[in-house]
Amino acid sequence: MHQPVTFEIPSIGYTIVDHGSNPSDSEKTRPTAVQTARRIALSTLAAITVIAVGCFAATGIDGFMQRRRWKANITTDMASTVAAIDTLDLQNHGNIGFKDSDISCTDTRACFLNADAGIVTTDPLNFGQRIPLHSGDIITIRHLTSTGQPTDGYVIIGESIHFRGSCIYSSQTGETSCSLRQ
Repeated sequence: MHQPVTFEIPSIGYTIVDHGSNPSDSEKTRPTAVQTARRIALSTLAAITVIAVGCFAATGIDGFMQRRRWKANITTDMASTVAAIDTLDLQNHGNIGFKDSDISCTDTRACFLNADAGIVTTDPLNFGQRIPLHSGDIITIRHLTSTGQPTDGYVIIGESIHFRGSCIYSSQTGETSCSLRQ
């Protein structure tokens, strides 16, 4: 144990007593290399966590805004889709050449209704008009011959940029129902 040392300052009337310190106590209070490394690691982890949470939040907000923009465009896209299909049906009298419940293209991401040629194409590089359709919408298209009779026509409608779906023709009703999914 360290012996106390007394310092007297007579001019101001103070006496200072230094009791010393235990060497083992000073080692406990002094930051060690391990403690410093631990602090640096925790600070780095906290910074990475903040950055990761920010990225995830930004991605979620961007996805939400994209969905809002797509939903805002659905009405316009559907109106132009119906008009283009009506034109196709008039040009081809609804006779596209497929049979009841026939599936012409299993990969709907690559199927497009080509309004220029009036045919279904599986070539995504074809420069014909591509008909946009969106998730959650259903359209019914009547296929009639030039005399007004229902035909065995079938049209598959593929995706635009955002969503994809397919259509199935029913020869009993002479209609094609398009159920679209995301």
